[in-house]
Amino acid sequence: MADWNIECIRTGMQPHAFMHPPYQTTRTPRPGLDEDLSAPVHSLSLEVSIKADVRRLVQALSFPEYVEAWIAFPGEMPGCSTVATRDQNDYAIEHYCSGRQSVLISGRYQASRRHKVAFSWRVDGDFSVPETMVEIRLHGDFERTTVEFRQTGFASRHDCAWHRALWTGSMARLAALYGTSDLSKNRGGSRQANIA
Repeated sequence: MADWNIECIRTGMQPHAFMHPPYQTTRTPRPGLDEDLSAPVHSLSLEVSIKADVRRLVQALSFPEYVEAWIAFPGEMPGCSTVATRDQNDYAIEHYCSGRQSVLISGRYQASRRHKVAFSWRVDGDFSVPETMVEIRLHGDFERTTVEFRQTGFASRHDCAWHRALWTGSMARLAALYGTSDLSKNRGGSRQANIA
């Protein structure tokens, strides 16, 4: 069973400020239909509780063969494939559809320890996003781990919304790898992901 919630938030922080606590964010009301979707949204936050120990989740989040199993691209169709590679601290995730590369995600691991994984993240291809930063903190015991995820540096609401879809689907797949098939059945009830 996994408990989760995800949201995009405006922060007014510098793009990489999440690496230096304290985190200060402000919530804004949901966007109206006439709101400019290119307005800056600097961060995406996610928290999910997965029935697995910390060590196994660190491996799943950083070993290419595991990343291929759980990453879920928005709009992915049957016949698409994903190939992940890692060379020391550099990584690449290539997504292919209709026999051609449609998306390339690349970056560099900056920290990979027992309870924290941090890396840069850039998207190129059919959809492009300038470099952002990702930090994942893991809190848990032998039975269950809470994954605290934060991605900062988005230039637009559209970029944040695409990543919200990517991470929502990806965390559902990751949780399913550890025996959770329905994320909506959680202790806190079902909660929709919103861009705030």
